[in-house]
Amino acid sequence: MTTVSLVRWLTLACYGLLILLLVLWYGVWSPSTLPVGLVLFFLLLPLMFPLFGMIRGKIYTHAWMTMLILFYFIHGVGEAWTTPEDRIYAFAEIILSMVIYIGSIAYVKLSKKNV
Repeated sequence: MTTVSLVRWLTLACYGLLILLLVLWYGVWSPSTLPVGLVLFFLLLPLMFPLFGMIRGKIYTHAWMTMLILFYFIHGVGEAWTTPEDRIYAFAEIILSMVIYIGSIAYVKLSKKNV
């Protein structure tokens, strides 16, 4: 397995784990006073746009994923700061978003070298 494919699969795994984390966090573990469907809609909808490009390994999608994932990093920091009972989920979101960010940058950089 090459470094490019390893970075790509690590990024994809964290991307899937972030989606799963958000569904479980707001749907099962800590339902908010807001309607769960509404919360999940606004949190998951932006993650659905790059789904097919991430799966297909498109360099352009990974490049703009670095900008999109910053929203989830900020969301995790905000939740960790304001909601102590959900802090563990927020830290998981922060870690996953950092791995996706770094992995997407590395994938773009390494893919450009191989072209």
